[in-house]
Amino acid sequence: MLQHLFENIRRGALVLLLVFTLQVLAFASTKSAPVATSVSAYTSGSSTLITIYSTAPMAYSVSRPDAKTIMVNLPGVDASRLADSYSIRSPLVSSVIVERELRGPDNITAHVRVALIAPARDRSELAKNNLVLELIPVNPSDASPLAKSQVLTQNETAQQQQNPQVKPTSTPRPNVNITSARDNQQQSQGEQYGKPGFVGEPINLNVVNADIRDILNYITEQYGVNFVIDNSVGAVPVTVNVTDVPWNIALDAILKANRLGVDANGNILRIATIEVLANEAAAQEKISDARLSNAPLVTEFIRLNYARASGTLAQAAGS
Repeated sequence: MLQHLFENIRRGALVLLLVFTLQVLAFASTKSAPVATSVSAYTSGSSTLITIYSTAPMAYSVSRPDAKTIMVNLPGVDASRLADSYSIRSPLVSSVIVERELRGPDNITAHVRVALIAPARDRSELAKNNLVLELIPVNPSDASPLAKSQVLTQNETAQQQQNPQVKPTSTPRPNVNITSARDNQQQSQGEQYGKPGFVGEPINLNVVNADIRDILNYITEQYGVNFVIDNSVGAVPVTVNVTDVPWNIALDAILKANRLGVDANGNILRIATIEVLANEAAAQEKISDARLSNAPLVTEFIRLNYARASGTLAQAAGS
């Protein structure tokens, strides 16, 4: 009897130990999963960049369920800290919807659904822990041959229904490359930053707690400005919502709001705290004063023309 009771107790203890071990493993697996913290959007000109911030690098895939939807799949990513939806001011995107899927303790998946307003090409890359999805509008000349054929067939069908006896003729479209001119304009804007009277291209920024380095990287990609981040600049979360503001004015306002400044050296802008820049300016002033004080004395003789000298120096002094 006692032996049977001892066997039951031992089996129960083993079952409890197994359950506890599984719970610890599940907790550890969830703990190590990447956590998506926020979603932000940058809009400049005709391009839109959507950034998904995370605590660790994320595995992802991008698909297109239909012509007006881009789906970003994030397997194994915890999206509990993300909002259910984000409204974005963009000529390409109307909204971003977050979908969560939990199939088991170790099987979590997040889906970020991007609703398009206009046709756009997508390009994605992983920048450290963050996923950047860039959307570029599709020009008529950039459309694929299949899409052009479908559009042409639809137009011909509609015209034949309206005018059955009239056969439409295709009109050749000029091939205009807009990207090259836009890149040249952005590069010239990057070179003109800091000059008196310069007003940059309008920019739209709507971010919450985005690191300032991500904003500077975006400005570098868009306008060709070269930034160097001083080691005095720590983690600086930036929250900003501006619409149709020149990008250089928005940049100056962001730096000033976070007690940061710019030290221009040629075409390179060094970002540092205002305390560091003030100390460097004071040290440079002391160096200039020391150089002036240690400069050797120079005696110069100046010849005066049309000057008459009469008497002596003693008489001129009044003695």
